[in-house]
Amino acid sequence: MPEKLFKSYVNEAAEIVGAVFGVTDENGRIISCSDSKREGHVLDIAAEKLLASPDEVMSENGVSYLGVRIRNKLEYFVFTENACNDNNNNNDSNDNDGNNDNKMILELAAINIRNIKLYNEDKYDKSSLFKSIVTGNILPGD
Repeated sequence: MPEKLFKSYVNEAAEIVGAVFGVTDENGRIISCSDSKREGHVLDIAAEKLLASPDEVMSENGVSYLGVRIRNKLEYFVFTENACNDNNNNNDSNDNDGNNDNKMILELAAINIRNIKLYNEDKYDKSSLFKSIVTGNILPGD
């Protein structure tokens, strides 16, 4: 189910970022990626490294990762490849800007993934439906 939820977002984000962009589960299995050939594969980076610091942007081999927590539980990782790297061989100060840009991109992506997941859970959650009925927050057409 998450594959369907995230696929359109991942493709849109990849177009904006101009790089490969994706979402993995907590074990590192790619569940949605702008490069659809990679879906179902496991990331090259060891899950232990990601789990050691899920709240920090981690970069390895040109790929940056960030954990996504939903209700205080680590559920996904977002990743992007070479999103902000310049091929012009500029000085090191631009590398720091690229790392900051990658961090910002991944943090925004994590917020969006969290919102998509929470919206979908609430939409189909029976207890949420009953709560809405009891409190009168249901529209007549629902």
